[in-house]
Amino acid sequence: MPALALAAALVPASAAHAAPEAAIAATTATRACAGGGDGCSTTIAVIPAGAQLQVICTWEGDYYVEDLANRALEGFVPTGDVRNAPGVASCHTAAHPAIWAAANALGDVGKPIDPFYCLTFVVNAWSGTGVAAIPGSADPVTWWPAYQGKFGWAWDTSGPRFATPPRGALVFWYGTNLYPQYDSEDGHVAISLGNGWVVSTEQGSSGPDVHLVTIATVTKQADGSGHGPGSGTEMGWVMPIPGYQIQQ
Repeated sequence: MPALALAAALVPASAAHAAPEAAIAATTATRACAGGGDGCSTTIAVIPAGAQLQVICTWEGDYYVEDLANRALEGFVPTGDVRNAPGVASCHTAAHPAIWAAANALGDVGKPIDPFYCLTFVVNAWSGTGVAAIPGSADPVTWWPAYQGKFGWAWDTSGPRFATPPRGALVFWYGTNLYPQYDSEDGHVAISLGNGWVVSTEQGSSGPDVHLVTIATVTKQADGSGHGPGSGTEMGWVMPIPGYQIQQ
């Protein structure tokens, strides 16, 4: 695969995604991967040839990049596909808490977690990333009205990024009364990977293991096609970083 050609020097997007001063240009279509250092086990998007990108950070042989023309397009690409890139910090540092939190969630993929602990799962994913602890609550439906507009956090319920929350965001769904045996009226929450994907505990017919799934699938399976703890209509998402600026 041809390398990505460097257009200019880059700055980390650690200050609430400040306007980048530089970019790289993709010389060929490139896969955007869910995780770094895993050989791109899951492709979550394709970056088109010629796209202007920003390199954010690095992890185990991959760069995390965003498409400057469409911030909803993001993910890991191999460092070998980037030519003359400057040094950037590790993705697993307090400079990049959202990417780090998503990596923590990805580390639990394949592990069984009680379906009633989706809120605990996302709170734990953010633990130790350098931001203030996310408050707990009885369930996602209770948490959302109590905290989504607090602490200077960015959030969205109807904007351009509603369907494609940025990586690390907490994505919430309303509850449904379809599956009372699973407390489905409590709603659901998962960790965004960007590009409309999340890391989720049990939902729909997924089974008990942590897994990757699209936001659209989680919402669809609340209409009776699944049996797991539930999700109804998507409430929206929250990025628990004070001062974070939503990039369209």
